[in-house]
Amino acid sequence: MPAMTMADLREEMMALSTGAVKSETFDIRVDPEVAFSEIIDRRGYAYWLDAGPSADSGWSYMGQVGGGFDESPGFVILGEPDQGRTRILQPATGCALDVEDSVIGVVSDTLRRLEALSEGCSLGCVGWIGYESAALESGAAPRASTADPDSVLLYPARQIAFDHSRRQVRLSSLLTGDAESDDQWRRRMLAALRALDGRCPTEPVRPPELEPVTARSSPGEYRAQIEECQRRIADGDAYQLCLTNQFRTTTDEDPLAIYQRLRRINPTQHGGFIVAGEHSLLSSSPEMFLDVASDGLVTTKPIKGTRRRGGTPREDRHLLEELRNDSKELAENLMIVDLMRNDLTSVSELGSVVVPSLFDVEEHPNVFQLVSTVRGRLRPGTSLRQLLRSTFPAGSMTGAPKAAAMQILHGLEASPRGAYAGAFGYMGVDGNVRLAMTIRTIMLNGSEVRIGSGGGITALSQPDFEIEETVIKIRPLLTALGSSIGDFGGYR
Repeated sequence: MPAMTMADLREEMMALSTGAVKSETFDIRVDPEVAFSEIIDRRGYAYWLDAGPSADSGWSYMGQVGGGFDESPGFVILGEPDQGRTRILQPATGCALDVEDSVIGVVSDTLRRLEALSEGCSLGCVGWIGYESAALESGAAPRASTADPDSVLLYPARQIAFDHSRRQVRLSSLLTGDAESDDQWRRRMLAALRALDGRCPTEPVRPPELEPVTARSSPGEYRAQIEECQRRIADGDAYQLCLTNQFRTTTDEDPLAIYQRLRRINPTQHGGFIVAGEHSLLSSSPEMFLDVASDGLVTTKPIKGTRRRGGTPREDRHLLEELRNDSKELAENLMIVDLMRNDLTSVSELGSVVVPSLFDVEEHPNVFQLVSTVRGRLRPGTSLRQLLRSTFPAGSMTGAPKAAAMQILHGLEASPRGAYAGAFGYMGVDGNVRLAMTIRTIMLNGSEVRIGSGGGITALSQPDFEIEETVIKIRPLLTALGSSIGDFGGYR
């Protein structure tokens, strides 16, 4: 692959945009699932940020870099934290540049450069940032790579967006010096979308019957880790520790078919399907990590506290009230709210950080979740790197205090978390950021499947309940795959 210098990269960035963005909106009622499966080339780098199968508000976004779309221009940023570098690829030319900086630093710098070139741009970087990249940025030692890229971020020059409230489609592109190519893309996309107007998605195929997943830590090993967490808490080393496990299996099925089932089984407004060659992220995340508006208003909605849904309305109500009044779950949520308040305070205007809602219960198809909201206003000039360095990894996936919790968990968990417990979504040139937590997520590397699951451990935690919680959280994912938990400590 040809080498590329920083000077070459800046020149390519300038060639990518003339400083203008063209966006056009059309009254076409196209289902995003139909559009993605029919239009997007998934052989290289592609994404679909999914507001859900029944969305009547919000936006869904999709696009690609390289492949179809007339060799879609753009860049791909790959994080390799254990190598101390980040790689920038330009698939259309095969050029590559290795930068001795974290992926968060490179993305922040890339968006700053492109902001100067593309005033008013509504495009940006789309993808995932893994836990290890986040840990490295916070000063923790990086761990050896998993089989997945720790971080993958696409910077597409062209994008399709779906406005669910108005039922419209928006085509956006950075205007390059090749106006004819851009016009051709727009005409082809418009024709393809109109041909799909009104078409309903087909029902997903039934999953194959896979073997039960295997766990990195057996129930007995996980119980011992919980007890070690509680010992460290009793010693005063931490208040809460978000301990995680990893489950594995294999499948030869098309990742899109799995995601199509997942979004029906476990619908969410923070869904995502991201493809990077042999690697795919399939997420039904319930948790919003960061939502930043262009005026600097920043919101985070940490989740701590889970109950399964009941089999009857009466049992459902009982479990909801049980969660709402569980002192352990309330304390766990409050600790993370306090941590996130502290994280946002370091980058927000004085006195702007507030908690507009505390201990709300959100209903999802398979679980109840205890959710709080923390909001602030970023100080003028705050960079993306400063924001993520202050807040990432999210406290809901570390524990508190954050630095001590990460160090303890590093010693307890037998392998890197990889993409799991990081974040995925969109970081815009215009200052808008929308990132979800990478939880309730299937990671694929070819035929290899990895799923992370865990929970917050406190002094009041009951090991049996914590083991059961890891199973409850991944059941919808296993159903989408056609797998099962087997007999995991008596839980199925």
